[in-house]
Amino acid sequence: MQKGIPIHSDLLGCALALFVIHRAPDLLNYDILVPVPGHDNSDHLNALFRRFQKITNRFVLRTDLVHREGHTKFSGVNLATRIAAAKEFIPGDGRFLSGSSVLIIDDVLTTGTSMEACANILDDKGAGRIVGLVIGRTVNREWGNQSKIHRLGIF
Repeated sequence: MQKGIPIHSDLLGCALALFVIHRAPDLLNYDILVPVPGHDNSDHLNALFRRFQKITNRFVLRTDLVHREGHTKFSGVNLATRIAAAKEFIPGDGRFLSGSSVLIIDDVLTTGTSMEACANILDDKGAGRIVGLVIGRTVNREWGNQSKIHRLGIF
């Protein structure tokens, strides 16, 4: 465990890596790991992603492909705010080999809005296959079936 990083980040990174290795090994064939940028570029999320990469030993971690301009927190906000905040995701400076397979990773999926915004940016940059991987999923019964989880191919 890295000094100064919350233990839950380390443990979640380990758990996610073990899930992929044992339950979704096809994901190990992807080339690039792109984390969904958080509202505050949290060290704990970056630590989680680095731990995942270190254990799987298979991905090139790229944080330069998608950036986030704003700082809207998604927890506790309504669906309209989440959709509007998706515009905060912008292409980064990074370039990559066209046709590369990309695994987008996030800690929690609620509507899929953030992941969809990142996937669209990566698609515009020329990515080949794009798949999303999340640790947890929240369900909001008030929003009905507006989640993009089925359309995006998210594990």
